[in-house]
Amino acid sequence: MKVPSILVLAFVFFSLISLSQENKFGTYYNQRLTLFEKLPDTKGEIIFLGNSITDGCEWSELLGNPNVKNRGISGDTTEGVLFRLNEVTRSKPAKVFLLIGI
Repeated sequence: MKVPSILVLAFVFFSLISLSQENKFGTYYNQRLTLFEKLPDTKGEIIFLGNSITDGCEWSELLGNPNVKNRGISGDTTEGVLFRLNEVTRSKPAKVFLLIGI
């Protein structure tokens, strides 16, 4: 069975996009972003957004508030935060605490 050329080109194109994102931000970044996109949004979320300093803490437990969500990714950059800003703001959080670029 011959596969239509347009399907082959589409597969190559989308594979390259996926690889470029993987190479640009890294495996850990993409794993965390995928997790964040799958987690449910809750009303009145308080988002802690940033890099490894944010990623390395259990904010909701430390602050005793289940509305606090950790959206830190170790090694993240300003560009990485901007890339995932739609995921962060989709829940219309009550507050966002940002720590990036130390």
